[in-house]
Amino acid sequence: EDASIAASRVEAQSRLDEIVELFVAGGYYRARFTSVNDFDRVLGALCWGVASCKGELDFGDLTFEETAKMGAKIKLCEFVEDALRKMRCPYDLRAHQVNGLDYDAIFPVTQWIVKKVMATR
Repeated sequence: EDASIAASRVEAQSRLDEIVELFVAGGYYRARFTSVNDFDRVLGALCWGVASCKGELDFGDLTFEETAKMGAKIKLCEFVEDALRKMRCPYDLRAHQVNGLDYDAIFPVTQWIVKKVMATR
């Protein structure tokens, strides 16, 4: 079982690396900061993506702060979920999937939102 857990971790790290590279390619360089925990990097990148497409819809204040308390970060996860729905994202990403770092759910949203950001430039 230890081998399967290790393989799962390697797979998750590989998927995270792909997500980070997509956000960096789209212009969100903070995704590379390994001094920031993975949850904050992913949530910050998703907030950046939504905010970068803000011209379409008014989402109000979408400020991500690494120093924010967990409750505020969970609210941001819910905000991202709602914003993606309003933006008609073809992938259903739920707040708990962001919070739980469900990379398989986050990856297609990352691809979609980075393409959208690049198209708005």
